[in-house]
Amino acid sequence: MKAEPTVHSEAFEELERPAYRVNYWERPGSSASGWNLDAWIVFDAADVDEASQWVKDHANGRRYELFVETVGEVYSGFEEPRAANLVRLAGSNPNDPRNEDA
Repeated sequence: MKAEPTVHSEAFEELERPAYRVNYWERPGSSASGWNLDAWIVFDAADVDEASQWVKDHANGRRYELFVETVGEVYSGFEEPRAANLVRLAGSNPNDPRNEDA
């Protein structure tokens, strides 16, 4: 990891209360079986700390990924796929071959 100072700049857009996406991953059986996905969207969290706490409170031992959506998008129900770009804040996808336990 590397960190460098930078001059302050203003964002193009700031989302006051962005939506967070959560993927919970769980293997139903042996390591030879695939991963099951339980996907959620979290609205109206005060900040990333509150969203992260919700994720941990509902993980029930499952591994997870937490993302923030980069644009405001209206929730249209479970059947309507979300299209916003995501920025990963925590976790990893177990299906990614770069992960040790993939």
